[in-house]
Amino acid sequence: MSNPEFVFGASDGAQIKLSSPDGSIIKDLTLSPTGILALSGEIINVGWPPTIELAFTGGGGLPYVDRYGDSYAVMAYLHFSGTDTLGTPTVMTVLSSTSNASKDYDVRIVRSDTGAVIAELSGQNNTVIEPKDMGTLSNFPTGETVLEIQGKVVWNAQIRLAALSIKF
Repeated sequence: MSNPEFVFGASDGAQIKLSSPDGSIIKDLTLSPTGILALSGEIINVGWPPTIELAFTGGGGLPYVDRYGDSYAVMAYLHFSGTDTLGTPTVMTVLSSTSNASKDYDVRIVRSDTGAVIAELSGQNNTVIEPKDMGTLSNFPTGETVLEIQGKVVWNAQIRLAALSIKF
């Protein structure tokens, strides 16, 4: 398979795509009618209901995206086809860390069309990338929209996002 166009959903044509704010990172997903989910052509999950696993890649091949800044900024985008097409996610988990244990970081998922927060994780200070449950989920759109994966960290530190997992 060369340069496949990935589609999420059986025959409904729904799509999920992930890219960085500057467009340099693009990850596409696919789910076949048998429940095989792929990222950039590699099978990463089999089964139904699906789990979306998005791995982030930063500049220079780093296994995460990172940023400095004490106000929320977009670290990645996710094209979400809506709960009418995909169902409602039940759990969202990020793999994340900070560069300095004395500097807390926050991550949130936000609808770009309304600004509504879907999930928020705050006050984290782990320096090793580890899974963090995003907590209570709400405000999912029934139709298509773009979700923003945003992050911030206390001044003079770095937030790192390595992956996002969405379970339905």
